[in-house]
Amino acid sequence: MVKGKNALGRLLMKLREEYISNQKPIECVPPPPIVGFILYGSAVETVCDPALEFEKEDYY
Repeated sequence: MVKGKNALGRLLMKLREEYISNQKPIECVPPPPIVGFILYGSAVETVCDPALEFEKEDYY
């Protein structure tokens, strides 16, 4: 029998729950606090909405 944790699924469920309860857009999502958490051989970094980066560039 295969045993494991659906960490990414749980993270998605938590983010969705926070979004619904806050009713405000999530601007950036930091990586989960898991030691040694990598994806395709690289450390996972904070992911931000590209539209926000575009808006910041327009003001400078």
